[in-house]
Formats: sequence, structure tokens, C-alpha cells
Amino acid sequence: MRNDGRSWYNSVQSLFTLRSRGGANLNVNYTFSKNMQRGGYLDTLRGVMQQGIAALDKPHRFTASMISPLPFGKGKRFPVTRNAFLGRLVSGWQSTLIFSVSSGRPWAFPTNVLYLRDAKLPYDWNGARIQAVQPCVNRWNENNTITMQQFSADYGCSEANFLIVPRYNPRYHPNYEGRIRLQPIRMADVSLNKMTRVSERLSVQFRAECFNVTNSFFVVSQQFNNNPENVQFGSLIKAAVSAPASNYPRQIQLGLKLIW
Repeated sequence: MRNDGRSWYNSVQSLFTLRSRGGANLNVNYTFSKNMQRGGYLDTLRGVMQQGIAALDKPHRFTASMISPLPFGKGKRFPVTRNAFLGRLVSGWQSTLIFSVSSGRPWAFPTNVLYLRDAKLPYDWNGARIQAVQPCVNRWNENNTITMQQFSADYGCSEANFLIVPRYNPRYHPNYEGRIRLQPIRMADVSLNKMTRVSERLSVQFRAECFNVTNSFFVVSQQFNNNPENVQFGSLIKAAVSAPASNYPRQIQLGLKLIW
């Protein structure tokens, strides 16, 4: 019930629009942005609030969409005039394409660690297991000794990137780390549409739509493991991720609408 929090969004947005003589419409958008938030406390005793990028921060987003009539039928490049029924069947079709690319979400950073040095790895999303950071973790014990986690030693770490602090310490890092992100999202949707006038008042619209036409898999919100005491720290197993934490597989739907 407090009003100390704040969120803000800054962006540069660009738009390119092209309308051709053949009836095709092309829209291209690019946005460069930063989404920030301040909320919760790093140190409740001193009143130090957490401030950093938001969970949905995606610096880059590119979208291209096009609506184009197919060149078949009366007045088109490939007219069909010999058969009236066939002419009505192939006339009036439109194709739609929407292609988008956006940055991935930032990593939800561990709550009880000091970030000693940059731990980001050049990870490859084609593998079954993605290791995003070096899991080199030391623990600051309550008897004031520092020891390395066993899984870090097994990994071959000689120096620590993360230090687990004793209990009741304040948080030292904002909630999200923008240098470590989920994979960029690349999606393409297509459709075919046809409007047929049956009478002066009645029309029929047919739609064939395909979402995620390439049937690509992307991790949308499932985070890399952020438990510095877990052997899977800093990694993500793709086989364990399903929708809605990942995108949905290819979907095809048909629609028919009567308009009067």
C-alpha cells in the first residue's frame, strides 16, 4: 500500500509505409527502447530501493507486415474470363504476411549474491542445454570463511564470478541483468483471405491463417536457473520448457464469415 515505485519507458520509433499501384501495402516498424522500473528494496533498513530494467525490457523490435492482392481475376495480371464460375473463384484473394524480430527478456538475477565479474558465456541456442553464465560460485560462510561450491570446482572454475553472501544481507544487484538474455524471437505469420459478394446485401469472407509458419521454437519467458546453490545454475534445459513459457507450435485455422 505504498506509492514509492515507479516505471518508465523511453523509445525511438520509426515507420516506413509503401503503397504500390498494384494494391500492395507494406509497413515496416523499428523500435529501440528501454523499459525501467523502481520498486521494492535492496536495503530495507537504509531505504535503498531497487532500480533497473524491467522484466519485459526488449531493446530492439522490428516488424514488417504486408497485405497484397493476388494477381488473378478480372482486371488483374492473370485474368480468367472464359469461365464465369472459375473467374469468381480465383478473384478477390489477398495475402498477408507479418514478420517480427525482438530481443529476448533479461535474466532474473539471483537475490543473495555479489556479482564479482562478468560471467556471460557465448551460448548457442541450438543445443539441448544452454549454459548462459559460468557457474563459478563462492560461498561466504557465517564463520567468515569463503569456500567454492562443489559443482563450480567440478566445472573447472579457478576464480569465482558470484559470491553467495551470508543470510540477512541486503540485495546488491537489481532484479534483472540485461547483458544476459533469452534468445531473440523471430516469428512469421501468413494468411489468405477472400471476400465474395453473393448478393447486394450478402457477402462471404473466407480466411486461411497460419501462425508460426516455420514451426520455430523459442524460449519466451522460462529463465536460466538463478539459484547459485543449484548444480544447474546459469543453465536452461530446452526439453523442460513448454508453452506458454515457450512459443506455440505452428497453428493453422480456417474461418468463414457471413456479412450482411
